Amino acid sequence: MTQNDCFLVPWMIVGLAMAMLGSAEAIEGNPALPRLEESITFYASFDQSTTDAELANGAPTGHPGESNAASPEFSNGVFLKGLETPNGGTYWGSEGNIDLTKSGGIAFWVSPRGWADRELQYIFLLRLLTPNGQLMVGRMDLRPQGKSTPSIYVYAAVESDSVSEPIHGTGQWEDGEWHLVAVNWTDSEVQLSVDGAPFVKTPFKGFLKNGAGAGRLMLGCGWTDGQEGLFAADEVMAVDRPFSDEEIAKLQAEGMAQTERAGKP
Repeated sequence: MTQNDCFLVPWMIVGLAMAMLGSAEAIEGNPALPRLEESITFYASFDQSTTDAELANGAPTGHPGESNAASPEFSNGVFLKGLETPNGGTYWGSEGNIDLTKSGGIAFWVSPRGWADRELQYIFLLRLLTPNGQLMVGRMDLRPQGKSTPSIYVYAAVESDSVSEPIHGTGQWEDGEWHLVAVNWTDSEVQLSVDGAPFVKTPFKGFLKNGAGAGRLMLGCGWTDGQEGLFAADEVMAVDRPFSDEEIAKLQAEGMAQTERAGKP
């Protein structure tokens, strides 16, 4: 299996949103952009029915995203549109956008597609693959084996150094529901947040110590037959320092308020 098979200033961002969405739609855009603009290194909203990123290397761009679907599909997202992840994933080059050798964070929204009807132990939501390591966020459900309730977990590895930490009791997410997932990495730990809750912190020094290098950022991964269309994703955002508990709670509140206004689950 190859990686292909599976991985400013205020007026700039405000002007970008207005130009891309039009004045009426821009009101519904992500309100976090102006607030986090100085920290954002990568941002893909999918609002224009494209996998291209609006921001990369911290500046407005048409940074292309590659999809293993011949024609990527888009649907209602948290803010405007979201991406229906294809089997095999959608991916972007991470060089200059996301650097595991420096502290940072990634946040994104997930909406299940048929999870209750499939007995899949693992669903790979987001992966950052590098030449000598990876950062992965996924869902684990071992109930068919009589084990734990569903959980969201983070896995970090550089060469032989690795750690995995789950957040248990996340429950059976229903089709169409939107859930915020965020992960941070620092010189001493990886951190995971689900649905705006405070970060759960796990000791890990591998990324900054060993120099993980640049690679691919990937949504979804078709490692197992039948994983086509497992979830929709929206508002993929990377920053050049860890998200705080307060920032993630605010992202969660803003997203939930928008889905309620739009009448989404």
